[in-house]
Amino acid sequence: LSDEQSTRLTKPLWVQQKEVGFGFSQVVGGNGQNAGPIFIANGNRMKDKKTIQSTVKRYDSVTSKSPTWTFQVKSKLRGNQQTFSGSPPSSQSTPLLIDNYLIHLTFTGHLTCLEQATGKQVWQQDAVTQFDGEPVQFGYSSSPIANPIQPGQFLILLAGKAGGLL
Repeated sequence: LSDEQSTRLTKPLWVQQKEVGFGFSQVVGGNGQNAGPIFIANGNRMKDKKTIQSTVKRYDSVTSKSPTWTFQVKSKLRGNQQTFSGSPPSSQSTPLLIDNYLIHLTFTGHLTCLEQATGKQVWQQDAVTQFDGEPVQFGYSSSPIANPIQPGQFLILLAGKAGGLL
């Protein structure tokens, strides 16, 4: 990179303080000009300590004060799953925006497809059960990627005894 490119890339395009919940995943969306929707994934442990609630929120832009929609799914921690230092079991993968959909993987291995505009669930798969996988101790963190060979499709590695490249 040239010095000019390096300087431009190291400065944040925007900074916004907003309470969006606890999470380890990345913000996805927008177009770098404070425009376009952004999506944030996070999670919380419920009172019984074994159930977690994964949440995806859509904000119409980085300046939006409240989400346009919120999608939530509850699941149980599996086997010896636990979190780092007792933190909430939050999404650790980066969601994928592909066509008009958002693909999201939860801490417990549930893969969900949502409509970007409405947050409506299109489908959901329990990848651990589907691939006869073992629970990952500190949660699933594979991020789906767009398939460079087949536009509109994605790949995600979820290893298990019965395969795992979806």
